[in-house]
Amino acid sequence: MLSVGAEENKGNKLIQESKNLLNDSPLNFIGNIEANDLTNNIADVVVCDGFVGNIVMKLTEGLGKSIAEYLSENLKGKLPDEELNHLKNQIYELNNVVEVNGGGPILGVKGVSVVGHGRGNSKSVFNAIKSAKQTVEKTTLKNLIKSFHKFIIH
Repeated sequence: MLSVGAEENKGNKLIQESKNLLNDSPLNFIGNIEANDLTNNIADVVVCDGFVGNIVMKLTEGLGKSIAEYLSENLKGKLPDEELNHLKNQIYELNNVVEVNGGGPILGVKGVSVVGHGRGNSKSVFNAIKSAKQTVEKTTLKNLIKSFHKFIIH
């Protein structure tokens, strides 16, 4: 659960109530994660609301762009162009999950929904459609619903 601190009592009411549900579930829930740990592979899945998720996504995009620009300015002439371009592309793909994945899934709807970026290009739209198609073909939604029903309180 993405929160303002790793401590058990951190987070707003939504985070606290969500944490209680996840703690009581059969999932391997490890608790709160701070934003500075998002890239440290502490958890396979980090849960947050759409507002916070959008902020995190745009921050990582901006960081990727800034790092790529920094590398261009400071390593030009020190590395062969081919290596520099490869490095910049790797950083871009790592930080631009929207274009690479097409968007993010929206859970809580009865169907497959992938939200894309308002500045998405044809590649990101194609990848969003591809992601939705794979979700349907692999019955991911059906399996998620089945798993959620194991611990959701009715």
